[in-house]
Amino acid sequence: SIVGGSIVGTLFGQGQNCTVSGITLKNCTVEGGAYVGGIFGACTTSTVANCVNDGSVNASGSYTGGIVGVFDGSIERALFTGSVDAQDWVGGIAGTIYGHAYYCTNTGSISGTKTVGGIAGELSYSQNSRDVNYCYNNGSVKGGTEVGGIAGYALSSQNFSTGARITGAANAGSVSGSGSYVGGIIGDSSCNVFIVTSYNIGNIYANSFVGGIAGRYNPIRQYTSGVSGVYNAGKVSKDGGGLIGIIYATLITNSFYRKDKSESIVGIK
Repeated sequence: SIVGGSIVGTLFGQGQNCTVSGITLKNCTVEGGAYVGGIFGACTTSTVANCVNDGSVNASGSYTGGIVGVFDGSIERALFTGSVDAQDWVGGIAGTIYGHAYYCTNTGSISGTKTVGGIAGELSYSQNSRDVNYCYNNGSVKGGTEVGGIAGYALSSQNFSTGARITGAANAGSVSGSGSYVGGIIGDSSCNVFIVTSYNIGNIYANSFVGGIAGRYNPIRQYTSGVSGVYNAGKVSKDGGGLIGIIYATLITNSFYRKDKSESIVGIK
């Protein structure tokens, strides 16, 4: 058991310009204030691959993840099967990811108050084009506002050419929020975030602005295919959208939802 203040991890508090691979943690508990992670509290410009944690990660503050609290770099084939309980920016893999994520999986229980996701609390891509490819959540995700099966909140650059793309994501876990902006893939988004060839089969619940794929989809400009090739078969709260809770300035293409699970494709246009 590891107990600390800020920037706390089971193995490392902070890492930079490093490569970490093949770590497996069992029955470990780490507790702290902010920037708390199963392996790293914070890790920048690094590569993390093939790491597993089945322990408990608890924090009284923000930026908390099953593998790393805050991450900037490339993380792939990470698996979290334990539990995370914190406040804001909370995720099964990371509290916030500023980089690439490939083939990451969460089957653990994730809970927080705001910006909570099965993979990441926040996907933040303010500088360069970044991708989240083939990430999967099958764990329970609970929060207040901005809650998603993959990410609670996704933010990208205002430059169309450097938008973030979420591809091949899947959620099978229950996602619930006591407030607004709750979705099977992402809870909330802004600027150039594309969601393609992804699906949700988990049940999605919230008080308002809830969707099978996204609670709110809010791009900076109109696209022909901001959301494309997505599918929802999960049950959505009453007055929610089969795909999107509330949507601005985009088209949904080649996408489907089950009418027996939700009332309409979009809750509010």
